[in-house]
Amino acid sequence: AFFGGSSIYNGLDLTNGVWFNTYSNKGKGTGKTAVEISFPKSSQLDLYWQDGPELNGWGEIISKYPDGTAAMVEGSSGKGWVILSGLHPEATASWESGMSFTTSVSSQNAYAKTLINAALNGTTLSHY
Repeated sequence: AFFGGSSIYNGLDLTNGVWFNTYSNKGKGTGKTAVEISFPKSSQLDLYWQDGPELNGWGEIISKYPDGTAAMVEGSSGKGWVILSGLHPEATASWESGMSFTTSVSSQNAYAKTLINAALNGTTLSHY
């Protein structure tokens, strides 16, 4: 998601100048861990997070971090439809080595497929 935002480094600026800060992970700092994400109309998922941003200030919020900041957002950019995620639902079991997740890798990957299909088809997901 950092790549999709505005950046002095190599961002695509799909967000019309919106800059994203790193999610603070409850003050634990950066790194990688399981983070429980909430959705407006479905159960929570534990997803792999590695220094991902909080996506406040752009698009419609489709999921939130435990502190209520935006974890995933969707919106229009140019003539296209964009979904940005501060987490990695596409993560494989090897990424999660040494960490504890309550959501299976297959469920996480199924949600990644949902995100990809929604982005490719311009489908609006449930949002807050």
